[in-house]
Amino acid sequence: MDKEKSLGEIIAEVDAQLKAGEDAVAEARLREAIAAYTEAEPGNVVGRSVLLNELGSFYRHRGIFDKGEEAFLKAKELLEELREYAYQVDGSIPGGAQAPQEEGDKDGRGESQSRTQIIYTNRTMTANYATTLNNLAGLYRMSKQLQKAAETFDAAIKAYETCEGDVPPDDFASSYNNKGLLYLDMQDTHQARAMFLKAKALLETGGNYPYALGTTISNLGFAAVIERKFPEAIERFKAAKALFEEAGDRQMVQNCEKIRAQLEAAR
Repeated sequence: MDKEKSLGEIIAEVDAQLKAGEDAVAEARLREAIAAYTEAEPGNVVGRSVLLNELGSFYRHRGIFDKGEEAFLKAKELLEELREYAYQVDGSIPGGAQAPQEEGDKDGRGESQSRTQIIYTNRTMTANYATTLNNLAGLYRMSKQLQKAAETFDAAIKAYETCEGDVPPDDFASSYNNKGLLYLDMQDTHQARAMFLKAKALLETGGNYPYALGTTISNLGFAAVIERKFPEAIERFKAAKALFEEAGDRQMVQNCEKIRAQLEAAR
């Protein structure tokens, strides 16, 4: 592996391989990148956790749940070790003074970050840790381990709530959306709606996220379908279609239009 490549470049490379249908190549590339990061930058825990999340997602989407869980749990363990290290170092400094800066560490975006910043941003929870929990919970949901999924989604939501610093609203909203989908699996539309509405509120006040908001509105549409509230469902899918058009996702636009047409025909 070219050790000068950033996380973003590696992930873009893997995405291109997946789009080309080269699953085996993409899997090998991720494993190679994780090994290279471990050897070349053993202190870059966040970078390794990002790649482990990519690997876990690779397996989750293909129904290889044991390997996916292993990757997500390893990422979780690494981030927990980093948070414990941050507690220890910060707690050992009299008067709350900052530790000397040590350049060269990187955050989840592959950007330079000082040791002091890492200590500060990991004093409670990190967005990386919350996202890892959200990914792991999604795997449990897909593998029908519903109780584990519920507990892990709750942990992800709590982690997002207690993050220090800014958390991307679409990431936070994803945990509510996923918990809502779990409730739909359980036919509990009341609780599902509550989760989707929390996601909607986050997205509407946190910036411009048409794709994430489209996903949330379509989820409310599915809840309405289960409740046989077809007029509401039709309007939800119309609204979701417009958001996906804004986001430029033609496949999701087509999906929403197909569902809307089916609902119209069934009225």
